[in-house]
Amino acid sequence: MAARVDGLFTGWTTIRAQREHRVALSLLVTVPITLVVIGFVFHGITPTQVASLFVVGMVFVSLTRGRLLGSSIRARREEFPHVVDTVERLAKRLGIAAPIVFIRDDYFVPVNAIGLGEPYAMVISSQYLQLMGPDEMAFMIGRELGHIAGGNTRLLSLINASGRSNPIIASLFGGWIRQTEYTADRAGLLCASMGSAVKAIAISTFHASGRHVEAAMLADQRRDIESDLTLRLGELTGMMPYAVNRVRALETFATSETYRYWMERFERDPLPVRAALGPSDGPVDRRELASNLRRFLAFAIDVTILSVIFHAAVGIVSVSNGHSASPGVHSKIFSLTSLTLADIDSYLKSNAWLWYFPYAAGLVAIAGRTVGMMVLDLRVVRLDHGRVGIAQSIWRYFLALFCALTVVPLFLGWFWRMQLYDRFSSSRLIGGRTGLS
Repeated sequence: MAARVDGLFTGWTTIRAQREHRVALSLLVTVPITLVVIGFVFHGITPTQVASLFVVGMVFVSLTRGRLLGSSIRARREEFPHVVDTVERLAKRLGIAAPIVFIRDDYFVPVNAIGLGEPYAMVISSQYLQLMGPDEMAFMIGRELGHIAGGNTRLLSLINASGRSNPIIASLFGGWIRQTEYTADRAGLLCASMGSAVKAIAISTFHASGRHVEAAMLADQRRDIESDLTLRLGELTGMMPYAVNRVRALETFATSETYRYWMERFERDPLPVRAALGPSDGPVDRRELASNLRRFLAFAIDVTILSVIFHAAVGIVSVSNGHSASPGVHSKIFSLTSLTLADIDSYLKSNAWLWYFPYAAGLVAIAGRTVGMMVLDLRVVRLDHGRVGIAQSIWRYFLALFCALTVVPLFLGWFWRMQLYDRFSSSRLIGGRTGLS
């Protein structure tokens, strides 16, 4: 049976910031509250409209990935040998596939990884290539590779592909994003020295002036910030932690047993995490199965997207036919069914979750995952890690619908961590190869 071992983001050797998962769970409460507050402040905005704006915003931000890459130069070994070699070397060190590297002129973001799956893309600023030395750039590259290895790049690409600070995104996801930055800094420190890491943080924060910033200066500023509550709360308005807090967190991590463990392993073996990412073939191990919480979150994301799409579709049909979707409308869309627009609208609003099953069956057959699964790094596979076929996908979600309607089989699955429709369809829902499940 395939075995998983402790790695960079699994088990007791994880370098993930302790609060990252807890803050991620808190988003289940804070994001809806923030959306409700937005709807309350701006009277007349319904929850559906708020959700629609949010989904449209996510789509728009994800589309900016194309604009970013379209205005960049792909780095080749002939023109940028040191950059390409550094990315490939550190990617192997952290146990992931090397991303495609692009160079672009960006004053604000030194290095940014984007993508929803392999191959990922890494965009490096030409300005910071000139400002930073090789070891300092290794830290910046290593931390973005840490985002990829830790599984955070997918969601970060959806909500903020450009990597620049955004007040709306900060209000919704800032707490979690700041924790992921601490995790990324730890990955960067495993790729560079402490002095270079501090200097890289200073340059990325203060640009050229950061070359003259020392750790002692940042420590003095940190004491001033800690003495004033208003200054401390100012960090909540951005997505990146204060530079002084990042340096302090790295200094603490550098004295930890986890850091010493990994540095000793790197000395013995330059590629110590090759087996830590889990098997890619062979039978599916029980430890690879997605948790019930991640199943539910992926389902919730998909149903929300479907609900928004259907609400918008009904509105478009109503306008195009010159009708409103009110109960008084008697115009028939389908003469055979004698359904009014109001009937369709009511049905979709109350039963949008039912559309999840044909939606999921189609996407899983085509891509192996739904949009919600993609966000949470889940995928449906056969027992041997192979892709499920069309017939198997349809059978899986027919059984899933049966379990949902009868409730009891679905309830029992929460205790077994393997739903009955998984068992009888010979398929499994597994987490990505980052140890997050």
